[in-house]
Amino acid sequence: MPASSNTSSASAAGPDFAFGAIKDLQCDFGSDGSITLSDNSVWRVDVTKRNYDAVCNTAKMLFERRKPILISGDRASGVVGFVSIPRALAVNRISDSAEAGGLDVTFHGPPSIYHLDRRRPWYDGAAMLLKKSAASGSFLDSPDLMVSVDTLTNEILDVRPLEADQ
Repeated sequence: MPASSNTSSASAAGPDFAFGAIKDLQCDFGSDGSITLSDNSVWRVDVTKRNYDAVCNTAKMLFERRKPILISGDRASGVVGFVSIPRALAVNRISDSAEAGGLDVTFHGPPSIYHLDRRRPWYDGAAMLLKKSAASGSFLDSPDLMVSVDTLTNEILDVRPLEADQ
Protein backbone atom coordinates (compact mmCIF):
# COMPACT_ATOMS: atom_id res chain seq x y z
CA MET A 1 0.00 0.00 0.00
CA PRO A 2 1.40 3.45 -0.86
CA ALA A 3 2.05 5.97 1.87
CA SER A 4 -1.09 7.85 0.79
CA SER A 5 -3.75 7.84 -1.83
CA ASN A 6 -3.38 10.56 -4.42
CA THR A 7 -6.72 11.29 -6.00
CA SER A 8 -5.74 13.94 -8.48
CA SER A 9 -3.66 14.13 -11.59
CA ALA A 10 -1.76 17.12 -10.21
CA SER A 11 0.37 17.25 -7.11
CA ALA A 12 -0.85 18.82 -3.90
CA ALA A 13 -0.20 22.44 -4.81
CA GLY A 14 -2.47 23.94 -2.17
CA PRO A 15 -2.24 26.79 -1.54
CA ASP A 16 -4.04 25.57 1.59
CA PHE A 17 -4.09 22.31 3.49
CA ALA A 18 -6.58 21.01 6.04
CA PHE A 19 -6.39 17.85 8.17
CA GLY A 20 -9.16 16.35 10.21
CA ALA A 21 -12.01 13.95 10.65
CA ILE A 22 -14.87 14.23 8.19
CA LYS A 23 -17.91 15.62 10.00
CA ASP A 24 -20.28 15.58 7.01
CA LEU A 25 -20.03 14.37 3.43
CA GLN A 26 -22.31 15.15 0.51
CA CYS A 27 -21.34 13.49 -2.78
CA ASP A 28 -24.33 12.76 -4.97
CA PHE A 29 -22.32 11.88 -8.09
CA GLY A 30 -23.64 14.29 -10.67
CA SER A 31 -23.50 17.54 -8.75
CA ASP A 32 -20.86 19.36 -6.72
CA GLY A 33 -20.07 17.57 -3.48
CA SER A 34 -18.93 18.89 -0.14
CA ILE A 35 -16.68 17.69 2.65
CA THR A 36 -17.09 19.27 6.08
CA LEU A 37 -14.20 18.68 8.46
CA SER A 38 -14.20 18.58 12.26
CA ASP A 39 -12.95 22.20 12.30
CA ASN A 40 -16.20 23.12 10.44
CA SER A 41 -14.33 24.07 7.26
CA VAL A 42 -16.36 23.17 4.18
CA TRP A 43 -14.61 22.05 1.01
CA ARG A 44 -16.35 21.83 -2.37
CA VAL A 45 -15.71 18.86 -4.64
CA ASP A 46 -16.11 20.26 -8.15
CA VAL A 47 -18.13 17.88 -10.34
CA THR A 48 -16.33 19.15 -13.44
CA LYS A 49 -12.90 18.07 -12.14
CA ARG A 50 -11.43 14.83 -13.46
CA ASN A 51 -10.77 13.55 -9.93
CA TYR A 52 -14.35 14.06 -8.64
CA ASP A 53 -15.19 10.34 -8.31
CA ALA A 54 -11.84 9.51 -6.71
CA VAL A 55 -12.11 12.36 -4.17
CA CYS A 56 -15.70 11.43 -3.26
CA ASN A 57 -14.93 7.70 -3.01
CA THR A 58 -11.85 8.31 -0.87
CA ALA A 59 -13.75 10.71 1.40
CA LYS A 60 -16.64 8.25 1.71
CA MET A 61 -14.31 5.42 2.71
CA LEU A 62 -12.58 7.57 5.33
CA PHE A 63 -15.91 8.93 6.63
CA GLU A 64 -17.29 5.40 7.07
CA ARG A 65 -14.11 4.26 8.82
CA ARG A 66 -13.96 7.43 10.96
CA LYS A 67 -10.42 8.16 9.75
CA PRO A 68 -8.88 11.59 9.10
CA ILE A 69 -8.24 13.07 5.67
CA LEU A 70 -5.75 15.61 4.36
CA ILE A 71 -7.20 18.09 1.85
CA SER A 72 -5.16 20.31 -0.43
CA GLY A 73 -7.05 23.10 -2.12
CA ASP A 74 -7.96 26.75 -2.09
CA ARG A 75 -9.56 27.78 1.21
CA ALA A 76 -10.80 31.08 -0.29
CA SER A 77 -12.93 29.30 -2.91
CA GLY A 78 -13.29 26.13 -0.85
CA VAL A 79 -12.42 23.91 -3.81
CA VAL A 80 -10.67 20.59 -3.20
CA GLY A 81 -7.70 19.92 -5.47
CA PHE A 82 -6.27 16.78 -3.91
CA VAL A 83 -6.88 14.46 -0.97
CA SER A 84 -4.50 12.15 0.83
CA ILE A 85 -5.07 9.24 3.18
CA PRO A 86 -2.81 9.75 6.21
CA ARG A 87 -0.93 6.66 7.41
CA ALA A 88 0.57 5.63 10.71
CA LEU A 89 4.33 5.40 10.13
CA ALA A 90 7.66 5.38 11.93
CA VAL A 91 10.84 6.96 10.57
CA ASN A 92 13.64 4.60 9.60
CA ARG A 93 16.24 7.14 8.43
CA ILE A 94 16.44 10.88 7.92
CA SER A 95 19.09 12.96 6.19
CA ASP A 96 19.65 16.53 5.05
CA SER A 97 19.18 17.07 1.34
CA ALA A 98 21.06 20.23 0.41
CA GLU A 99 20.31 19.93 -3.31
CA ALA A 100 16.58 19.45 -2.73
CA GLY A 101 16.35 22.00 0.07
CA GLY A 102 14.99 19.94 2.93
CA LEU A 103 15.09 16.49 4.48
CA ASP A 104 15.02 13.07 2.86
CA VAL A 105 13.05 10.58 4.93
CA THR A 106 12.58 6.82 4.70
CA PHE A 107 9.91 5.14 6.78
CA HIS A 108 9.76 1.57 8.04
CA GLY A 109 7.60 -0.18 5.46
CA PRO A 110 7.14 1.96 2.34
CA PRO A 111 10.19 1.45 0.09
CA SER A 112 10.48 5.05 -1.09
CA ILE A 113 12.37 8.15 -0.07
CA TYR A 114 10.06 11.02 0.83
CA HIS A 115 11.03 14.68 0.95
CA LEU A 116 10.19 17.42 3.44
CA ASP A 117 10.51 20.76 1.63
CA ARG A 118 12.26 23.49 3.64
CA ARG A 119 10.11 26.15 1.91
CA ARG A 120 6.85 24.88 3.42
CA PRO A 121 5.58 26.87 6.43
CA TRP A 122 5.22 23.67 8.49
CA TYR A 123 8.83 22.56 7.89
CA ASP A 124 10.21 23.26 11.39
CA GLY A 125 7.44 21.44 13.25
CA ALA A 126 7.40 18.49 10.87
CA ALA A 127 11.20 18.18 10.89
CA MET A 128 11.20 18.09 14.69
CA LEU A 129 8.59 15.29 14.76
CA LEU A 130 10.40 13.28 12.07
CA LYS A 131 13.75 13.56 13.89
CA LYS A 132 12.11 12.58 17.18
CA SER A 133 10.58 9.51 15.51
CA ALA A 134 13.94 8.53 14.00
CA ALA A 135 15.58 8.70 17.43
CA SER A 136 12.74 6.89 19.24
CA GLY A 137 13.29 3.41 17.86
CA SER A 138 9.69 3.14 16.66
CA PHE A 139 9.11 0.44 14.08
CA LEU A 140 6.38 -1.10 11.91
CA ASP A 141 4.56 -2.54 14.93
CA SER A 142 4.76 0.70 16.91
CA PRO A 143 4.37 3.70 14.59
CA ASP A 144 4.42 7.09 16.29
CA LEU A 145 3.43 9.49 13.50
CA MET A 146 0.45 10.17 11.25
CA VAL A 147 1.93 11.16 7.87
CA SER A 148 0.37 12.36 4.61
CA VAL A 149 2.38 12.50 1.39
CA ASP A 150 1.87 13.48 -2.21
CA THR A 151 2.47 10.21 -4.04
CA LEU A 152 3.25 11.99 -7.33
CA THR A 153 6.14 14.01 -5.90
CA ASN A 154 6.89 12.01 -2.70
CA GLU A 155 6.63 15.26 -0.75
CA ILE A 156 5.67 15.00 2.91
CA LEU A 157 2.64 17.26 3.32
CA ASP A 158 1.63 16.72 6.93
CA VAL A 159 3.19 15.15 10.01
CA ARG A 160 1.57 14.87 13.43
CA PRO A 161 1.94 12.64 16.48
CA LEU A 162 -0.10 9.45 16.26
CA GLU A 163 -2.95 9.50 18.73
CA ALA A 164 -4.28 6.29 20.25
CA ASP A 165 -7.61 6.44 18.37
CA GLN A 166 -6.04 6.83 14.92
